[in-house]
Amino acid sequence: MHLRYTTPVIISGAAFFGALSLLAFYSGLVTYDSIVQYEQSLSGHYIFYPPAMALTWGALNELHPGPILMTSLNLLLYWSCFAVLAVRLLRYQWPTDDIAPSMATNY
Repeated sequence: MHLRYTTPVIISGAAFFGALSLLAFYSGLVTYDSIVQYEQSLSGHYIFYPPAMALTWGALNELHPGPILMTSLNLLLYWSCFAVLAVRLLRYQWPTDDIAPSMATNY
């Protein structure tokens, strides 16, 4: 398949699996760390856990309170990076030298 056609297929696949992941983790995955960060994002007091995530979560809480937007952001970043990596690997010019025969003659 030509590279021009594979890029949209990869992007569509990442979007499909991203939506599937969002359905699987709907309402968000909440662990103890997530609860503490969520409380910090609501209160505005950032003490122990990474403040960047609590600040991001606080901004997302302005749009819609709860863990679903943070989960959506995490899944968006994950599947976007996966798609970029897959497209970059397809565009990479792999070496054309055959290394195996030259290694075989040394033994």
